[in-house]
Amino acid sequence: MDTLSFLNNTIAHSYEKSIGQQYKIEYTKCAITDKKNILHIGCGAYPLTEIMYGQKLHASILGIDNNREVVRHAETVIQKKKLQEKVTIQYGEGTHFPVQQYDVIILSSCSTPKLEILRHVVKNAKKGTTVIVRELETSLDNILTYIHDAPNIKLVQKIRHTTTILFLPTTWYSLHLQKVK
Repeated sequence: MDTLSFLNNTIAHSYEKSIGQQYKIEYTKCAITDKKNILHIGCGAYPLTEIMYGQKLHASILGIDNNREVVRHAETVIQKKKLQEKVTIQYGEGTHFPVQQYDVIILSSCSTPKLEILRHVVKNAKKGTTVIVRELETSLDNILTYIHDAPNIKLVQKIRHTTTILFLPTTWYSLHLQKVK
């Protein structure tokens, strides 16, 4: 959807309306409104998280992606939306990106390899960091098993989202985690 949204304004508008509404629910339920430094791993060509959070929150947001062409597209979108004062996009690998300074770290459902990235974040984020893992319902089991077994992360809540993507109903979750050690 990110690439299609980057290429087509009508799709982008629909994407913002449907998924964007779910991101608003996410940042409200996860109490992100008072956080200052946000990292989004897997921002994609159309960085909707950065757009939604940047328009609504008083925060510094960094979106990273491990595809340089996608990063260029995302930078273009942020400039068009006039959000470059709040949002920075850059190339980065989620498996070893420095995460210690962030209050909130979001792992997109498209970020891969998801478990390796999550392990890195859980190991290196500071105590008290909010971590949000977005994942399709069909791919949750391994992530939930890891969270259950990890002593330094706590599952605060599972937020269920159902949206229509390309005319197909899709269920996905925002797993709201807290770094506790």
